[in-house]
Amino acid sequence: MTDKALEKKVVDVMVKPKYIGLKYAIRPDLFVSKAYYTARKEYVKVKNKVSDSNSFQVQCYYTFDVKDTRSGEISKVQGKTIRYSHLDIDKFLDDIIGSMGVEFAAIKLETLKLEFQFVINPAGGKLTEARDYDSILNKKSVVKIINDDNNCFWYSLACCMNPNNKMVKDGRYPNTRIRLGSEICKKCNCEWNKVVPIFPHINIVEHIYNCNIYVINLNNIPILGSSVSLLHSDCLMYKSDNKNKEHYFLLYDEDAQHYHCITDIKKFLGVREFCYNCMKGFTSKTAYTNHECGGGEKKKKINYKTADKILKDLAHYLTPNFVKGSEGD
Repeated sequence: MTDKALEKKVVDVMVKPKYIGLKYAIRPDLFVSKAYYTARKEYVKVKNKVSDSNSFQVQCYYTFDVKDTRSGEISKVQGKTIRYSHLDIDKFLDDIIGSMGVEFAAIKLETLKLEFQFVINPAGGKLTEARDYDSILNKKSVVKIINDDNNCFWYSLACCMNPNNKMVKDGRYPNTRIRLGSEICKKCNCEWNKVVPIFPHINIVEHIYNCNIYVINLNNIPILGSSVSLLHSDCLMYKSDNKNKEHYFLLYDEDAQHYHCITDIKKFLGVREFCYNCMKGFTSKTAYTNHECGGGEKKKKINYKTADKILKDLAHYLTPNFVKGSEGD
């Protein structure tokens, strides 16, 4: 299956190996190389239509179930490789094989999926290796929060929750942002202008406002136009059960411990459609309409009887809902 973002020069190819009569494999090298070159053929078909460049970068996302050969226990594995240039394909394949290896375990082939993402370098130029800090914060889909107090979390939420209020997004009108941010803080029974740990109040806000809040890692942003699920990358730092109508995205800088606001996740990721169950972007409406939604995760029920109890036992509630790229985290 191929998903193309022609304007962004990004090609995603999903490969699902099939083996007659074989259910398990203990050697990833038997199928990784073949899967890559199968995906490469699809990439070449697209590349010939949109670019004369022979230069590209590639990365791989994968997921599969493994069976412990000693206990028989089944577990899920998912991961990704770093991006490699077209000159490092042997190293790229070795990296995939090395990262997939699990001692005393056999890969269940019917569950194996490999997604290769090819990024076509512009002819006569060099593709930027990463989305740098300044370019991310200067995007139109991001409200950069500049403040001299400890309320960046509340200011970011104020921008998210008031999308039609131009003044709250404009740094020239700080009083509007302060007023709306403090109202959210007060309604959630939290303390204003207090230095707090990472993600301390998100569960409370979600409950009070019947919303879903997601936190994206500013230091690990996916490639523009990527159709890989945020759940399969390291950029998603926080996600709870998808149970509410409103969805708010925050951008978090780990180094500065500072929040910013993402006003439009589709524009931010460079995609046309976005599924909140799969946490995946799509570069075409057809791909979005025809995709198999992976939102069938089991929901954990939490008893929110009183806000006071949540505040006292906040760490307990944060633990099962903290997601960092894998189902087990």
